[in-house]
Amino acid sequence: MARVLLVDDDPDLRLIIATGLEAVGGFEVDVAASGPEGIEAARRRRPDIVVLDVKMPGMDGPATVGAFRREARLADLPVVLLTASIGPEGRAALADLDVAAVLAKPVDPTSLAFTLRGLLEQRPQDGASTDSDMMAGLVRDMWSRLRPRVLTRLDDLDAVQRRAEAGQLTTQEREGALVEAHRLAGSLGTYGFHDASEAARRAEQVLEHDPLDVAALGRVLAQLRRGLSA
Repeated sequence: MARVLLVDDDPDLRLIIATGLEAVGGFEVDVAASGPEGIEAARRRRPDIVVLDVKMPGMDGPATVGAFRREARLADLPVVLLTASIGPEGRAALADLDVAAVLAKPVDPTSLAFTLRGLLEQRPQDGASTDSDMMAGLVRDMWSRLRPRVLTRLDDLDAVQRRAEAGQLTTQEREGALVEAHRLAGSLGTYGFHDASEAARRAEQVLEHDPLDVAALGRVLAQLRRGLSA
């Protein structure tokens, strides 16, 4: 059974992608929440292929690829990078890192499973499924369990917006909100909430901009809620 190492800082996204790779691709999946964790996981059990998020706090995806390439035992690991909101020039720059593929978020776990199989030149193993309806059912089940947590994360972003309105927002709170908006954009798109995912992406852009446009942040967070209720 081929082993995949999935490295992403969003716990919800790790869950849905890992479930898809196991159920659809027949992979054994190890997960890590950061670049350093991913390096240690690869040292413990060398994977056949790595799926790696580009934008992570601390050590990002390109830095993690560099760390793999500097270790003799891990230097030839095939790596698939997952990224969002990137143009042709940025995609070409990532491909120059000597990676197997650069894929756009949100990622469809079913398509990702077959992409990895193709890169490894392997057929689906016994027990792997090609039933997209089955995967859709798994996604619905995971969403029903994770929805309360997603709504709590959105409440936290609303609290950030209120603190910004009151002139009380700290740099640390803003940085935390930026990370949460980025995570929500990826996971909501994977769950099929594309309008909400795009609103979270715009919230991320607003939070990155100085000075912070508080009114714009309020508008995109309202759009995010509407996208979840659609």
